[in-house]
Amino acid sequence: EEDLAALRAGRDLVKRAATIGGPAPRIVERTLAAVRDSSGGAAGWLLILRDQTEERALQQLREDLAHMLIHDLRGPLSSLITSLALVRQVAGAGQPLPPEALELLEMGLGSGRQLLRLVNQLLEIARLEAGALPLDRQAALPADLMAVSGERLRPAASSLGLRLVIDPAPGLLPVSVDVELIGRVLDNLTDNALKFAPSGSTVTLWARPGLEAGQVLFGITDQGPGIPAEAQASLFEKFSRVTDSPPNAPGRRQGTGLGLAFCRLVVEAHHGRIGLTSHRGQGATFYFSLATGAEPSPAAPIAVDAPNPAAVETAGLQ
Repeated sequence: EEDLAALRAGRDLVKRAATIGGPAPRIVERTLAAVRDSSGGAAGWLLILRDQTEERALQQLREDLAHMLIHDLRGPLSSLITSLALVRQVAGAGQPLPPEALELLEMGLGSGRQLLRLVNQLLEIARLEAGALPLDRQAALPADLMAVSGERLRPAASSLGLRLVIDPAPGLLPVSVDVELIGRVLDNLTDNALKFAPSGSTVTLWARPGLEAGQVLFGITDQGPGIPAEAQASLFEKFSRVTDSPPNAPGRRQGTGLGLAFCRLVVEAHHGRIGLTSHRGQGATFYFSLATGAEPSPAAPIAVDAPNPAAVETAGLQ
């Protein structure tokens, strides 16, 4: 009755999943869809039942296999990096190597460390998805979090010919966060903006009070090419990437498609909300909300009002 009332109120469909017990339990997805008349009213409804048991089992098998491979990769990668570092150390202690060999050694070390970071990020995402990554919460001022992230990324911005602006609103209350994880969220979102911002433009890292009491809204606004509407819905999923390259910034590095998924999971673990607003040719703003005080509260819908209003529309997260 509740679902039928939602259809009569204008919703097109309602989906629910349930487990049916018995000797061999089945997972069934139930979709209730409205059948509308010529005036748009709900003239009836269509009920669809879909057995998802084997699909869910296959998905779990894929995830278990991926986690096993990731765990098995970290050990050999760590040994490889350590071995290469020892070779470099020995080479610098009286047994010099040719410059070409040293260059290859540095390339191997860099590639190994990059792979290890990727493996560690996949492990962290798996732990966040399972709710098994504990948060070391402490009170932190939004301006301090932003300043630390800005200092880490300012050299990268300068090398790309970009201006990085840190713009916290005055008087913001401290937020209760895992400083290391939220710092990485700010780093990932800001680094993502630097990848797509055209040379000579500005990337702004800002914060202001949320629309609801007890919230702080963080945002990163760029002046890049914007994100296509069809890509926005899946952008916070694993391995999802925007394939369009900045038109006037050829050769900018591409990400792995894990950074935004990591950001979403960390923000959600803090009971916050994350989203973006963007239009073609008008840049993009990624934003997230965090609760102030020691006790997190469920996030309410938020709206965006960044320092660059031309690049940002009012956006609500439902």
